[in-house]
Amino acid sequence: GPNDLIMDFFAGAGTTAQAVLQLNNEDGENGLRRFILVSSTEATDTDPAKNVCRDVCAVRVRNVIEGYCNSPALVGDFAYFKTRRIGPPHLLEIENAQVWNALQLIHFDEIKPFNDGPFVWAGDRELSICYIPRFRRNDVSILRKMVKEAEEVIVYSWQPQTLRQHIG
Repeated sequence: GPNDLIMDFFAGAGTTAQAVLQLNNEDGENGLRRFILVSSTEATDTDPAKNVCRDVCAVRVRNVIEGYCNSPALVGDFAYFKTRRIGPPHLLEIENAQVWNALQLIHFDEIKPFNDGPFVWAGDRELSICYIPRFRRNDVSILRKMVKEAEEVIVYSWQPQTLRQHIG
């Protein structure tokens, strides 16, 4: 449909992205489809630098948006994100900036940078999210005030029981 989110977990050369952008172009202002493409690099022992995502898929999607050869540019936005595998033994070693980016991607279309303060906050009066990497009692009053100012707040913390005792 014109407002669908299409996910392709085997993105390859980016054909799905091009198809989505072409459909949106055909639908004019009614075409608001979005896409998420996921793929592995396809690196091997003999070619460890191989990265189909970066070198083929992302290049194609950018070319489709900017126009290439005799094909006109198609309206669209695109961001390329590279991830790395975090094995189970290292799960608790995730950087707070990574957590913050992932939480924002769950709830919003934009990402605000992580600041290394006691907590980070994003959103508006309708919906906000808060990530508290390490709870500190002296932040309770400002957190309570911010929570009261938003209609809905989702709070993420590694210390939920402690947080619940102090914020409610």
